[in-house]
Amino acid sequence: MEIGKKRFRLGTRESMLIPRNIEHAWATVSTPAKIINTYQPAGKIEDFFQALAKFKDLPTREQAIEKSYTAKQIDGLKRVFEAHGMIVTGPPLDAENGSN
Repeated sequence: MEIGKKRFRLGTRESMLIPRNIEHAWATVSTPAKIINTYQPAGKIEDFFQALAKFKDLPTREQAIEKSYTAKQIDGLKRVFEAHGMIVTGPPLDAENGSN
């Protein structure tokens, strides 16, 4: 997990607070992995998830893993995030090599 410019390796049953408005990313190193998010206060997150569920051109899990998504998919996804006060940054976190 990367929060701001700091990197953390979380183990089983560990958790991490991500402060509001701080850039963050995570990647799984082994499978299976679970991520449980809690939002307090919820703010616009419920509206965001409803809009995301309606988004017709989401990259599939396989496309995300293989980084084979289209620019159109990412641009649309960025617009959904931005409409709810969030910014998609990148490139994706590379947990295996310890870099972005």
